[in-house]
Amino acid sequence: MKTLSVNYKIEDYVNGRLTANDKADFEAEMMMDKDLEKEVAHQILKKIQTEQKIREHIEKVERERITSNLTHKTQKITFSASIKQKLGKLLNVLSSN
Repeated sequence: MKTLSVNYKIEDYVNGRLTANDKADFEAEMMMDKDLEKEVAHQILKKIQTEQKIREHIEKVERERITSNLTHKTQKITFSASIKQKLGKLLNVLSSN
């Protein structure tokens, strides 16, 4: 049961959910227990890595969205130009008749 309680404290500490007094107490506890300090450092590193992966994924999706939009706009412009060109040819043919 103590391990479960410590895990919750670590999670709360890493995620900034401890009160100022609880945080100070927990940091004092870490200073006395180097294994606890290592585990907290490990959890903080894990959180940072997860946040970095999420950031990279969001940036990738955003780049893909921008590329897709640019491609779509280019296709739309090309399609519009093609229609205008064909209409111009059709009008020339009709006006010559």
